[in-house]
Amino acid sequence: MTRRSGISSDDVRKWWRYAVETDFHAFDLDTTTNATQDKRTLEYATADRFIPFHHPIPERRYTGAVNASRNLLAIADNCDINVYNLDTGERRVLSGHTSDVSAVGFSPTDPDLLVSGSEGVVGVSEGSGKESSVDIDAVATAGIRAVTEGLGTALTLTGDQEDEIRTALRKLIGRFDAYHKVPPSSRLNGRLNTSFQSPLFNNSGNHLIYLPGSRPMANGDDTWDISLFSLQDGTPTILPGHRDAIMWIGFSPDDSLVASAGWDGTFRVYRATTGEALWKWETDKQTWTGVFSPDGLYFAGTDGAGIIRVWDSKTGLETGKDDFGGAGSGGSGWCRMMDWSPCGRYLAVGADDYGRIGMLPLQTASSIGFSSARMLMVPK
Repeated sequence: MTRRSGISSDDVRKWWRYAVETDFHAFDLDTTTNATQDKRTLEYATADRFIPFHHPIPERRYTGAVNASRNLLAIADNCDINVYNLDTGERRVLSGHTSDVSAVGFSPTDPDLLVSGSEGVVGVSEGSGKESSVDIDAVATAGIRAVTEGLGTALTLTGDQEDEIRTALRKLIGRFDAYHKVPPSSRLNGRLNTSFQSPLFNNSGNHLIYLPGSRPMANGDDTWDISLFSLQDGTPTILPGHRDAIMWIGFSPDDSLVASAGWDGTFRVYRATTGEALWKWETDKQTWTGVFSPDGLYFAGTDGAGIIRVWDSKTGLETGKDDFGGAGSGGSGWCRMMDWSPCGRYLAVGADDYGRIGMLPLQTASSIGFSSARMLMVPK
């Protein structure tokens, strides 16, 4: 999504779709040592179509997703999900959640499969659900009648008080009705993890990943689980081990490995097919995010001290370390966003300092490590 000149942040929350064509320009890192010497202006596309939100709330942070075919846009709106056809402008409403939807995402391979989550319940949907057969107003009116008859002469309600009860009944019945529209087979108890670029599906789109929550251990500690849910046969694979909240989860390019970062100061790697714990890499700080190399042979992660590390995913050995965001580099610590370039030669890292982005060149020999050169980009 781009921002047009003259549109406020409140307007961005009310209007959604923009055509993105010329936002970013490639540049050669080998010939660019300092971004301040090579200032580049991002060209912003013009708005292609406006789609109004039906309940625009200035302070709300709306969540949305576009499908793999780029023809459907899903936007969470309170308890509902509005799905717009970007070719025709048609809107469909997916109901079923009984509290505000906090995350939505489409399968990377099935453009009609949408997952959503709210308050511990994850829903997988391929349609708009069943139409309601309940006349909510009639039921609420009948409820008021029952209340007044039950009270008899003990308490007389005013018209405003009856309206207040009627409104409360409408909300309750609406929640129950919405919940029952979604078949039990499409509901999972857990939380979708969207923090720090975590995907909701694996690359092939046949497994959904979510967090079912923590479990108490015999020694009084908690273990925080990860669940891989097969969309083919409906079976879950549990990946246990973390002892504190899980920040990031991701897959190797071939989907054979799952890696995670947690506040317990560890990165963990599992075999996706069996759930077997493969590696546990410890740091002395909370860990935030990670990424596999394009060939899946290496894994990079960041911790709360601003240290970037690289491990060999086959041997488990650490092959590189860089104090990009730590005190030694003048940073303030947290590096919570990162990505590996498709060519495999660079790591892009976002530091806690506002606007501080690092491009860390990697050297390859028998293993991956960091070269001494680096580029620091501070957008104007």
